[in-house]
Order: sequence, then C-alpha cells, then structure tokens
Amino acid sequence: MAVKIEPTLWAYIRDRISAKISNAIVTVNGVKQMIPIVETKHVTGEQRNSIQVYAYLDEANAVGTITEAYLADIEGVALMTSDIQITSAGTGVLLLFEITFKVEVRT
Repeated sequence: MAVKIEPTLWAYIRDRISAKISNAIVTVNGVKQMIPIVETKHVTGEQRNSIQVYAYLDEANAVGTITEAYLADIEGVALMTSDIQITSAGTGVLLLFEITFKVEVRT
C-alpha cells in the first residue's frame, strides 16, 4: 500500500518546524556566531521526503574553518546538531540542514 503525504500536510510540518527553529549557530575558527534562517522548504518525491532549512553565513563572517553548525531556537538552545569541516575563503557559505522523513504503512 503506497502512502502519499499531501502538500498541505508537508506545508504544515514545514511551518511548525520553521516556527521553532529561528537560527543556526555556526562555529568559525573557534568563535560561535548566531545567524538567522533565511528559508525553509519541503521537498517531496518518490525517493525523498524532507524539510530543508537554509542559513547563509556572509563572506565577512565565513573566512576560516567551520567546525560546527546547529539549528537553534530563539534562545540559542540546540535543536539539531551536525559536525562539519568546511574551509571557506570568504565568499559566503549557504548551509543546508535537511530533516528527512520515511513514510510507510505497516500491516
């Protein structure tokens, strides 16, 4: 039995996540920076169902090595963490956090 989540439910899930997640905290050269979320969207397909959350670290703040990035609420409390290793020459960095869902019916 195939399950399809309709776009209205994906929009609801995306909006609820967006209401809670307001910032990304990024560590560049050992210094934590709080940057705002710039966009959220939902992606659906046969192989992937996910909510994508984007944050942009501008070129002035992206110079160096990024060693940590996580999504946080308005108070800075971590909600989703990720260890990363990105070296940026200062051109700006678009960070994508993807929350993937598996949908199935069990009988």
